Amino acid sequence: MAKSKSCASIRFLSAKIIRIISEECSGHMDFNGKERHLIEAGAVSALGKMLSNDINFIRSSVENNLALSDTSDLVNDSLSNDFLTSKSDHSSDDTVQEIRYVLRGLVNILYSSSDPTAFVDTQLMACAQLISSGGIREMLWIASLRQDACATLEIITREPRFCHDIQVDSCKVLSSICSLLLSSHEELTGIAKWAPYVSSALVSFLRSNILCMIPDVCVDALQGLVSLADCEPMKTRIIDEFMPQLLTLHRHDNRNVCDAAARVCLSLGFNQIETGLVNDAHLFGDQFTIRRSRLIQSLVRDEIRHLLREIWAPALKANKHRLQNDTSEERSYDSKDIGALFPFLIQEKDSLESRDKFRHQFKNVYDCHSKSSTPPLSRSSSSFGRKQKMKRTMYRRSSYNEGREEELDQLWSMARSTSTGIATNRMGEISEHVLSDFVGAVNPPFCDDDNFLESHQYPLNSAIEEKDWVMEHCQAIRDDYAYSPWLSDRGMDLLRVCFPSKLIRDQVIPLNGFDPDASFNFRALTMPSGRYYSFRREGQLLSQECENVHHSEQRPHYTLCFSDSTYAGEFAESLLQALVMCPVIQGLSFSNEDFEEENALEDSSRVYEGTELLPFLVRAVPSSVNHLTFDNARK
Repeated sequence: MAKSKSCASIRFLSAKIIRIISEECSGHMDFNGKERHLIEAGAVSALGKMLSNDINFIRSSVENNLALSDTSDLVNDSLSNDFLTSKSDHSSDDTVQEIRYVLRGLVNILYSSSDPTAFVDTQLMACAQLISSGGIREMLWIASLRQDACATLEIITREPRFCHDIQVDSCKVLSSICSLLLSSHEELTGIAKWAPYVSSALVSFLRSNILCMIPDVCVDALQGLVSLADCEPMKTRIIDEFMPQLLTLHRHDNRNVCDAAARVCLSLGFNQIETGLVNDAHLFGDQFTIRRSRLIQSLVRDEIRHLLREIWAPALKANKHRLQNDTSEERSYDSKDIGALFPFLIQEKDSLESRDKFRHQFKNVYDCHSKSSTPPLSRSSSSFGRKQKMKRTMYRRSSYNEGREEELDQLWSMARSTSTGIATNRMGEISEHVLSDFVGAVNPPFCDDDNFLESHQYPLNSAIEEKDWVMEHCQAIRDDYAYSPWLSDRGMDLLRVCFPSKLIRDQVIPLNGFDPDASFNFRALTMPSGRYYSFRREGQLLSQECENVHHSEQRPHYTLCFSDSTYAGEFAESLLQALVMCPVIQGLSFSNEDFEEENALEDSSRVYEGTELLPFLVRAVPSSVNHLTFDNARK
């Protein structure tokens, strides 16, 4: 016991000394000095291990308290006494103070005012040390603490501002590594897997009623989101979890907070924020999903082209041999080029680079190698359209808790299989030492605002749904993917959203037959589910989307889709005006999902509200609309 106490005292003094040394170089522009030497000596790794040891000790006390149904003062006093008199390596007062020293040292080392582009390798080494030591896990746990957990922590430690202080320091450290997490360093391929959890942690800080009152903390957290928002997968996650609150911060009284929130909006692609004329979260959400839906649909067309090559490549080879036998002229054919059979097939070579970049970013952040590289010869599964899970979009709640646990399970698999890193700080060390009990730790309670995109259409109705869709798509277009003569269920589900009518779907996308005149070129403008009293605002977005189509040599088949919505007021009139302003729209559809029998009476009273307006569209739509679909629009 004496030896254990001696080691604890040495560790406590070490934390204090590192904190003092780091304070001397904190804020200096010379990152090449003491900060760099501290990192190369493994100071961040040592501090991370201390933090992991101390937080594990405190966390058990907090979780024991929260597990009890009786939260009386007597119980709290008992737990506090147990904590203060516990037979740990050192006293509880030293534990609390050591946590303060550790976090302050990490802030001084990582939260530097120096140029973030300078000495990137050293900064990446610090980030790798923080992850491999388990320090990042503990800071994510601190970020997940709810108000009741914070109150419990302060009661048992008898430190009134302890939770507040460690959350502030954790926020600074996490925000400082955001730009490093998305690094393309070849030896840190697994580091980006932490970006979604750091993003959610920063969002949790910003949504805290107490921490958001501190302007400096808000600016730090927002700056971290600015770095993460440059990555396409993180855009959806930030918007889904944080868009309304982000615009609230943009109206903050503090100018620095307001400017930082504007920078996040700009990184997300909302350039209108600079004009000050647009400050509507739902309008930004609609604009984002229209843009992202265009990209997702281009990925589906990639799969369609891939499928057509697989189906018709044998015919191309046979045609090549026949022509070479009939003529003496040598002709070259590429078995992957099906232009000879489908001369009007849309190729989209101009956007190939952006699609490849999009796929690469998703694989960099989410690919945890948890799925088989050679799936069986069958259609892939999809969560869309399953009656046992289907609810109306505008009333459902997200499955974010389940999704986060699934992601953490995948991250666990990645951590155990990864074996690369910088110098001695190998990312392969991210194993049980880092992720034990992590699934239960970083799982904040569900909040109604966690799924801002829930009213939008599959697969953009949540960040997790989009992630699952894109990752399965990345596997489907691999050359070594098992051949299937069908488009995946996931792809067909998206096409059903775009074209509820199978007749029109088979005409525009003839996958079940041979049509040499088919271009497979379509664009679906899928509107979010909700109650529509007007369509003027959405009509302006559609006109902006369709502006560039007039100059295109090969116009796509544009369709406008409404799903699970109700209509009233001036909706019909404003919709007709939008259709007149967008003559490229050739199809219009209104559809509703079938409901479970036990909820049919409750749901039908809402879902068919106002649909009596729709039949008037039949005789009023402009001549540019060739297809009008009503699918389960009224019973």
